[in-house]
Amino acid sequence: MIATEIESQVSPGTMINIGGWVMQAVRPLTLEEKAIEFGESSQNVIKSLRHSLKMLRADIRADFGKGRLNLENKCLEGRNGTLRWQVRVDPNEPISYNNQQTSIGVVVFLA
Repeated sequence: MIATEIESQVSPGTMINIGGWVMQAVRPLTLEEKAIEFGESSQNVIKSLRHSLKMLRADIRADFGKGRLNLENKCLEGRNGTLRWQVRVDPNEPISYNNQQTSIGVVVFLA
């Protein structure tokens, strides 16, 4: 029996014995949980914001200058807009085709 088959047959927290190894069954994290965990690291948020800044057109990127990093709100504020890290495009709406979930969240441009 492979591990994924075992995982589907036991509930999280159950102790299982496989070949003399005793392990606790755990539920894998959802993409949303992975994104939330990713966003808890300021280094990850900064990296995502910098990467997104590089993807902007040169004239828009120039509006940011050095920008003002606001880690409390997970955003980079420019003169004419803000780049904000979020769990997904519209975090208040359910996951859907137009509001997809990734394991690292998204950065949105707010004018």
